[in-house]
Amino acid sequence: MKRLLLGLLAITPALASAAGAQSSCVSKQDMVSSFRQGIVLNQQFKASIHQGGEAYRRLRHDTEAFEEAVLESCMRRAVKRLTQDADRQLLHELLSVAVSFQNSASEAYSESVAELFIRSPDWLERGISSFPPADQRVLLQRLSEGWKTIQSKLPLTLIKARQTRLQRLLRAVNG
Repeated sequence: MKRLLLGLLAITPALASAAGAQSSCVSKQDMVSSFRQGIVLNQQFKASIHQGGEAYRRLRHDTEAFEEAVLESCMRRAVKRLTQDADRQLLHELLSVAVSFQNSASEAYSESVAELFIRSPDWLERGISSFPPADQRVLLQRLSEGWKTIQSKLPLTLIKARQTRLQRLLRAVNG
């Protein structure tokens, strides 16, 4: 419990400036730092679930606030950057935060993975393959969810090509 509270105290000052962090999520380092901070905060929240009480309620609130104020915006900016510049570290961090927040109701994670799949499917596949099998399944679930949301905005030929590729990926990972 003491470790959990110390971790919470370390994250809380950053939450106080979440609105400022949203607008400062411009550089690669800002994005990576925000993704890592979100993962740490989410891990602390997950660890507090069984304990309940005030620490759980506070971490839930802080995690959701950070997710909405910082992570969702950073995800969109990272996707834009990644479609212009193939950066393995940034891709890995973006996919890592999508895995960490696998139970989040936010569509930002799924849509970000799907957007990368549309623009750079080979590169995204390589990024996904660098994760352990369980995380690959999470990422493919994210991709499938995001695909359903954004495919209607695409030309039919691209939809067919990506749908075929997605089915092949799902079979390869899920067996």
